[in-house]
Amino acid sequence: MMIVLGVIIAGGTWVWFIEFGGWDFLLENSRRYPQLRRISSLLDYPDKHYQWKSSMKIFDPLYFGYWYRSNNLKIYDLYISDGDLGKINLYSGLGCDNRIKVPGELISEGENRAVKASYHGYTFNHWSDKKKSWVIELDSGEELNLIVPGDRSYFTESLSSYRAKKFGLLFHENDWIWLKINNEDMGVYYVTGGWNNYWLEKSGKRVNQLVGELGCQIKEGIFPEVWGGVGNWKYYADGTDKKFSNSYYLQKFLDVVNNPNGGDFSQAIGEIMDVDTLIRWKSVSILMNSFHTDNVHNWRMWLNPGTLKFEILPIDRRMTLPTRNLTKSPFIIDGSIDRLSSKIHSSAKLSFAIDQILWEYVRDDNQLEDDLKYWDNLSSRLSSHMFPWCAPG
Repeated sequence: MMIVLGVIIAGGTWVWFIEFGGWDFLLENSRRYPQLRRISSLLDYPDKHYQWKSSMKIFDPLYFGYWYRSNNLKIYDLYISDGDLGKINLYSGLGCDNRIKVPGELISEGENRAVKASYHGYTFNHWSDKKKSWVIELDSGEELNLIVPGDRSYFTESLSSYRAKKFGLLFHENDWIWLKINNEDMGVYYVTGGWNNYWLEKSGKRVNQLVGELGCQIKEGIFPEVWGGVGNWKYYADGTDKKFSNSYYLQKFLDVVNNPNGGDFSQAIGEIMDVDTLIRWKSVSILMNSFHTDNVHNWRMWLNPGTLKFEILPIDRRMTLPTRNLTKSPFIIDGSIDRLSSKIHSSAKLSFAIDQILWEYVRDDNQLEDDLKYWDNLSSRLSSHMFPWCAPG
């Protein structure tokens, strides 16, 4: 009888912990109750459970049936020597362009390619655990970013790109693959291209200034604001027309956004940015409820050599969903999440243009049905590959 009772208690505790918020309760109350602090200190990595992001199968009866389903995703086999893996693991995460790159071999669909591999991302969730995000550079100039799905809120970045395409924005094609490293399963990855000359040419755009945030941490978790000057940006693809100054157009953009004076912002920003692209970019952001372009990261702009104006590009527009505590995670997007957005929303003309775009989109049932169909197809295709694992991303 005692054995049966023990099994019931242990099973109930396990189900509570995994299925019904026990983990969150433990983390949220560890500071309030000293008894829980020792337990959570063993598990907690800055209040996030990235340490569960692994390539182990999850021991949960509700997911056992997914262990044995066949894999229909494209498989990437990446081979890196043990010695080079040791070198790459020396990367501390605080560097900028000193990231270690090592040689490797990538095999996919019967094609063998020599590559250079390094870790992707600015923050620890990309490379602190066994399942890491990767940058794969091919001899052709193509770059592949293999990103842990959790960083892009699983399917939401794919949906964002799908919507960006419907809004007529220049964006990165993306896909989902299964990664193996030295024959060891790493699970499902979100894969997209790099920001470079190769991508511009493939997209049918002239190689010209392609700029974005510098991406270097000043210290752990602290990044410089992009509005601090040209030195906080970098060029992802250099202009081939040498009459352009390396900083003239970017400095002009920063001057307009940083200008504290009033006036017609729509006219001022229209002298250096393509306004139509800008309002469609902001519309996708609001539609996705995305907070993820802020004052320090996720900025990409291409200087159109024909107009000499920047066209802003969507990057990492993942959806932000509310937590159980809505005061910590508001559902309605804040117009001032970055300085440019604040300026946009201060302009009645730009705000009205954005509202018009959004209204035309959400009032069209066909658009929303199309989005749901896209989402359901992704879920149907990928969920069975994610469910068996301790954490899918």
